[in-house]
Amino acid sequence: MTTNAVRIAALKAKFSEYLRRVRRGESLIVMDRDRPVAQLVPIDNHRDDALIVTPGAGTYARMGDMPLPDCVQLSEDPVRYLLEDRESEP
Repeated sequence: MTTNAVRIAALKAKFSEYLRRVRRGESLIVMDRDRPVAQLVPIDNHRDDALIVTPGAGTYARMGDMPLPDCVQLSEDPVRYLLEDRESEP
């Protein structure tokens, strides 16, 4: 198994190509500038510790399906404080 580094922009631009490489057995280190942030490795189908979890009942398929919390009633206007703060800056 070989390991190669790939920058985030290149991974996004050619994701399918890099995924094919991982399927063929390569490992990829994902780099954010010059810092490693993630590793893509092929799954060994014979491993017992490989865990794939599917969402269960009651989970939300899309963010738009999630209920929003009730609005908070404030005694003060936060926009007024923001504007005052901006006006006081040099």
